[in-house]
This record gives sequence, structure tokens and C-alpha cells, in this order.
Amino acid sequence: MKRVLFIALGLMGALGIYGSIAAAKYQPVYAPDVKVGGVPVGGLSLEQAQQKLKSWWQARQMDPITLTNKALEKQPKPMAPVSAGLVLDIEATLAQLETETFLASVGRMTGVSQVESAARGFIWKLDESKIETLAEFVEKSSPPIRPARLFYDGKNFKREREGIRQALNKEAMLPVLIAATEGDGAGELPLVTGEKRVPDETLDSMKKVLATFRTTMPYNSNRCSNIKLASSKIDGLILLPDEVFSYNETVGERTVKAGFKEAGVYANGRHDTGIGGGICQVSTTLYNAVLLADLEIVERQNHSMPVAYVPVGRDATVNWGSIDFKFKNNLDQPIAVTRIYTNNSITFNIIGINKDPGMTVEIVRGPVRSWATGVKTIRDPSLPAGRTVVEEKGTAGRSTQTWRVVKKDGKVIKRESLGVSHYAGGKRIVRVGTAAVAKPKADVPAGAPPVETAPVNPPIE
Repeated sequence: MKRVLFIALGLMGALGIYGSIAAAKYQPVYAPDVKVGGVPVGGLSLEQAQQKLKSWWQARQMDPITLTNKALEKQPKPMAPVSAGLVLDIEATLAQLETETFLASVGRMTGVSQVESAARGFIWKLDESKIETLAEFVEKSSPPIRPARLFYDGKNFKREREGIRQALNKEAMLPVLIAATEGDGAGELPLVTGEKRVPDETLDSMKKVLATFRTTMPYNSNRCSNIKLASSKIDGLILLPDEVFSYNETVGERTVKAGFKEAGVYANGRHDTGIGGGICQVSTTLYNAVLLADLEIVERQNHSMPVAYVPVGRDATVNWGSIDFKFKNNLDQPIAVTRIYTNNSITFNIIGINKDPGMTVEIVRGPVRSWATGVKTIRDPSLPAGRTVVEEKGTAGRSTQTWRVVKKDGKVIKRESLGVSHYAGGKRIVRVGTAAVAKPKADVPAGAPPVETAPVNPPIE
């Protein structure tokens, strides 16, 4: 009996030692039939399961998904989930499950305990740096928004609030990407109303006239039509701080298709006609309003000849593709540019939120230097001798310098040079007739020899 007991104790000790050794060497694994996201990981260690999920994701992350939204004018092309920023969080996914302990493993193998199969879903996260490209696409593909505009007729303000802006809802992207990747590969882009460039409360607070300037013109149908059209494209425009206005970009190319008509223009020191004639009065009037609002002049050029509607040195010419008028809103508040048009005048007002009542702006001019440009005479055989026709009346050359003087409570705080305006002017062009006056024919007796006449010299310019 003692011998049997001794043997039993020996076997138990041996089993204990063996179990201890086995337990020490045991590597935890997941129980059979365990799956995550449909991927079986049963019987695998943590490291093995991590590698299997990594391989699975590498094989699937480039499968294209299609994300669209009917609100967009253009839809993005199919893209890989990883390109859209979807990332499989392998560590968090496997952390949902526990590997078997040695005793649980022994119990399952000996039938002492049963282990139920387990299944968990993937855990995903978003790489926000990669979603910016999609956000930019949504912004560019959203329907054109209606910009905020402010109008002023000299007495009353009229406001057009900004239209709805669409933007990508980044916070809602993760579930959309997950559903498309784990589902049929399609999803709807989540959009949200973006921030307004000009909030309604900002638009409502713009009530102060910072500066105003008016020029007049004699009525001419085509010229007035061009002035009205060009100024209408500027009317109501709002510039935020540091934004730059470009006349050419705002008004656009002056073409018949765009509605512009032929009228008088200045061209290289001569009076001529061209499509859009008159629009330089718009740029000039605006230039003076901008000066008086103490806004920063970025680009400005004077005409080749002085204009009649402003003093010498205060004009601003424009020409599509070569000469622009630009200014910058250097104030700490948004501004609106409004115009009042009549058949004999154009007025621009600069509207803001705040105006310092003690601040004034003056435009002063130095001496005007003038010089004659001469007369060009052209001998014209198509005109009778002695007759003259003035083809171009011409103008004298002029040159002057202007300054902008800003005062605070009557004291000068800034004196800014606006540069020298140099007007080359143009010659007076006169055509002088050289055609010989025809003499009446004398009666010549029959059979008389022909009468010789001296040759007429060709005209000389």
C-alpha cells in the first residue's frame, strides 16, 4: 500500500514538474474559430495575428471605392481607401480579444471546459493629413456660390447675403469610408455648410462711407453704355483685409460678346475709337475714391494724354492684357466698393464698418510742366490744293507729381508720393491738299497739234 502511494505521489510530482515546464514554454494563442472582421486568427499568437491582419489590409487597401454626392458639379474619381485616409488599427482590433492561458488551453483540450467561438469587427482610424486633398476637391467642385454684395444709392443700403458654401464634413468621413470599404465599395460624401467669407453680421455692420468721388461726362450712347456696364461689374464688391482688387480681372475682357461697344479712346497720343471706349473713366473715378479712402495702390498708370474729367496726375488708364489698375485693402476692416451711375456722371463710394472722424485725406499736386509736341503736315493729293483738314488735333506734353496727404485732427501724419505722371501727348496732324485744279478746255481747231503739259510731282509727306 505504501508502495502504491509512493508511486502515485511520484507520478503527481512528475506531472507537476512537466506541467510547470510546459506552462513556462507555452505561447499564448487565440482559441479556434476566433475571427476579426471575418479574418480567422484562431490558433495564432498575437504576433502571427498581427502579421495576418497586416497582410490582409495590404491586399485590400488599394481596392477602389467610389464616393459621390449629387450636390457637387463634378464627382471624384474612384480612389483607394488608404488614399482617402482610412487606416486599419491592427493593435486596437486585436486588443478586443484575449489569448488563451495555459490552463484554459489544457481545459479545452481535455474537454474539461468548452470555448465558444468569438468574432469581432475591425477597428479603423482616419489619417486626417490625407483627407485634405479630398476636401480641396469638394471645395472646387461645389456649385458657384453667390458672393455677398453691398449696394449704396447715396441714401440707402441694399445687401445681398452670401450663398451657402459646401465643404467636406471631415468628422463624418470615417464611418463613410468604413461602410464603403467593408460593403459594396460605394458611399456618399458627407457635406456640411462651410463658413461664410463675409458673415451676415459683418455685412450688416458695413454702414460708413469712408470715401466718395464723382466724375461727369457728356452723354454719348456707346460711351455711357460702356461706363455703365464696366462699373456694374464692380458695384457691390467686398474686399476683406489684405485682399487685392484687379480691374481687369473684375471687369473682364472688353469685347462685343461681353456687351461692350465702340467709342472714343486714346491710343498712343491720338484720339481713336475702340471696343470699350470710356471704361478708363471708370478706373479713374475708382482710383480717386481709393486714394481718398487711404487704400494702398498696387498698380496704376496714367494715360498718354491728360483726360478732361480729372486734374492732371489723377487718372488711371487700363488696357486688357497689358495695363491694369490694382489696389489692396490695407485696412483692418472689410470694405465694399459701390457705384452710382447716371447718364452724365459716375460716382464710387468706399464703404466700411468704422471711420475715424478726425482723419482726412487730400491729394495735392506739384507744378505742371508742359511742352509743345509739334505739328505734322501731310500733303494729300486727294484734297484740292490749298484745302486743309485736321486729322488729329493733338495735345501738348505734360508732367506733374502728386502726393497723398493724410491728416489726423488737422495734423499731417503721412505724406505719400503717388509718383510722377508723364503724358507724352501727341502731334497735331494736318492734311494739306495738293491736287491740281482742273482748267477748262480751250477750243482747239481741227488738225491742230496736241498741247503739252508739265508732269505733276508726286505728293511728299
